[in-house]
Formats: sequence, structure tokens, C-alpha cells
Amino acid sequence: MKLAYCFIFVMSLSLFAFSQNSQKKDAFIPGLKGTGDKNDAILLNNRKDLDTLSYFVRQSQRNNCKGRFFKLQNEIVFKDSINFVPIGGRNSNNQADSNYVFSGNFDGNYKTISGFIINDNQNYTGFFGYIKNAEIAHVIIKDATVKGNDYCAVLCGFCGEGSLLHTSSVRMSMIDANNYVGTVLGYLSLNSTLRGCKYTGCNIFGKQNVGDICGYSERANKMADDKLNELKIKGNL
Repeated sequence: MKLAYCFIFVMSLSLFAFSQNSQKKDAFIPGLKGTGDKNDAILLNNRKDLDTLSYFVRQSQRNNCKGRFFKLQNEIVFKDSINFVPIGGRNSNNQADSNYVFSGNFDGNYKTISGFIINDNQNYTGFFGYIKNAEIAHVIIKDATVKGNDYCAVLCGFCGEGSLLHTSSVRMSMIDANNYVGTVLGYLSLNSTLRGCKYTGCNIFGKQNVGDICGYSERANKMADDKLNELKIKGNL
């Protein structure tokens, strides 16, 4: 009888473990851990993870990551001259395309991203190329070099409707493009918001609609408010 009870107990534990494992959700993006749910954010640890996210978004218009949460875990230093492909604004052929957007929630976690290069002379150029219905926050970029055509900036080329970009800064970087050019943002659409952002020690080159923080805004927008205090507290301005 004791052996029977022992067998039943072991089988119960096995079934419980199987049940728990079967309830675990698969990773949202192949190669990255996490479902992207608010309590299970996809954690980005290195350049490879950023490249994986960029690649995923440009493979399909359905891969916009809407409602998914991402969080940067470490300082990331780009140590080579290989071009970084913007997150959003590029299709599967790596060509500028406004139908491919990033719509997720990206928390830079006040970790610095430094040294990346983008030199493709296309529209929608920046660390984020094109965002829509997205939230981008707490991103710190320094020592970056970005060259593009229109809608270009170091942090985000085009901020589409329903988006919020805030509490971020760009330092010691260079942006060189034609139209709608800024350090933090190239173009701000009417139904989107930019606030609490700053740049320091950057070189900006452009021909039309060139600004310091933002190249062009469709709306009167308060771009520097109390959100800057969050950056000051973190010592990242």
C-alpha cells in the first residue's frame, strides 16, 4: 500500500509540473525571452537583441509589436562600423516603408546606447525609424552617427499618431539628412506627443525643417517639462 501511495504522489507531482509548463506562453519574438506582456517584458541585453527586434519588425506589417513591452537591461556599446537597421520604417528588403511600424512600449531603463552608425540615405532613419501608437521612454543615446534622407533623427525619424516619446536624451552625436531633421525626433505628427527630452553636444546638418530637438511638429508641443527632472535624477542629461 505504501508503494502505491508513493507512486500516486509522484504521478501527481509530475502532472502538476506538466500542467504548469503547459501554461507557460511561448516567447513573442524568436530568439528573445519574454511574451511581451506587461509583467513579462521582453528583455534586451545586447546589440544582437536589438538587431533581432529590428529584423522581426521588418519581416511583416503584422510584426508591429502593438501592446508588447520591451526593456533594456544593459548599457550597449556598438564596437564596429556595421550599420544598425532602424526599428520600424524598413521592409523585408531593408527599404524605407511607412507600412512597417513599431507600436510597442520600449523602456530604455536609463541605460546608455552608444556608438551606433546608420548610413543608408533613406527616409525614416534613426534608432527608431517609424513609430505609431507606441511609447518610447528613458532612452539615452550618445556618440551615434546617423545619415539619411527625410524624416531623420538620432532617436526617432517619424513619430506617428497615437505615440508618446518622452524622458529621453541624445548626447555627443551627429545627424546629417535633408528634410525634417532633428537630434531626438525628425517629424512629430498631430496626434502624438514629445516631451521631457534633451540633446547636448550634437551636430545637426539638414536643408529644410531642421530643428534641435525636433525637426518639424504638426502641433504646438511642450517639449521640455518636469519629465526632465527624471533624467537629472538619473544623472543622464
